[in-house]
Amino acid sequence: RQLLHSLEEFALTDGLGGFEENHLACISWVCGLRIKRSLVGRDAREASDDRSFGVSGLLDKPKKRPLRRGSVEVRIEALVRQEALARGLECFAPGHLSQLVWANALADKSSNDLLMALRHELLVVRNGMLCDFSAAALVHVGWAIARMLGQPSQLGSDILVLIGDELQGRSLLSLHSRHVSTLLWAMARLGAHSPRVSTSAQSWLAATDLTTLTEQSLVMTLWAMSSMSCASTDTLADVECELLRRGLARFQPQELNAAVFAFSMAKTPKAGCGRWEGPIWEAIDAEAIRRTSIAATSSSPPSPLSPAIAAASAVSNPHKGGVHEELADDGCDDGWGADGDDEYNTAWSNADGTHDS
Repeated sequence: RQLLHSLEEFALTDGLGGFEENHLACISWVCGLRIKRSLVGRDAREASDDRSFGVSGLLDKPKKRPLRRGSVEVRIEALVRQEALARGLECFAPGHLSQLVWANALADKSSNDLLMALRHELLVVRNGMLCDFSAAALVHVGWAIARMLGQPSQLGSDILVLIGDELQGRSLLSLHSRHVSTLLWAMARLGAHSPRVSTSAQSWLAATDLTTLTEQSLVMTLWAMSSMSCASTDTLADVECELLRRGLARFQPQELNAAVFAFSMAKTPKAGCGRWEGPIWEAIDAEAIRRTSIAATSSSPPSPLSPAIAAASAVSNPHKGGVHEELADDGCDDGWGADGDDEYNTAWSNADGTHDS
């Protein structure tokens, strides 16, 4: 951390003009990685028991260490962004550009100047030609745009459609499962609709061994496809079976939130009210009660009304509606969807954009 303070002092005194673009991208990536780690905190799966979820059990997000907006990492990101914009994004190789955008999305979601420059770079300077970007680079650009905007917006949806169509043209089956799930999440987040991507996503999921997907990738895909109304009954049944096979105790609260929302949106012919009917509701009910029971024995004071109990009451009978209808954003918040450190380390090693990771 002292090194970062020294770098900030140097940048404020002498500027970053002497750094090459790949050096700026490296600085940005390091700061972004540190910000991400502070943002997500300790992985809930590392906790010794479910008490880490808090008294609200099922619907509580994992506790996060507060991200200090004035931290040295955020300040350096701002300096790097200022230098990059002054040079022009066309100076950056695709891999370096993706790292710069990814890190800045973590540091400052309201980087409108960077977002507009990125739009100009991709849509005007490159004229929508993305063939020199690796799959990892495209996915990280898409995730960053979705995080910066956070809701359906024409400012980002057209870029996400371009990215989706480019990756679909390379065949989703050739991509890492994390790349596909993150792409679908970003497109759903911004309301970016591409019939080609939707059709390919169904084929990809049908051909994918669901047991090989991480919990996050599995639920992200389910949430995204339900949000984009491209999840078939067979797809939903397959994912439901996989969730039940793994056991809901393995999933983090926000992942279960997303699953609840996805199934509440799903349509099935055998459900009179149009909602999905299946054993997933009873399983979520039981898991909510289990986590609430554990939380009740913890030292934390009980909440007046545990969201877990409310959720269990609502989702155990889909015809009743209720809490799960309000979880559109809670299950897939803007901090979710960033690849793990190992994933982006691979992307960094291929930063020249010549290889897909």
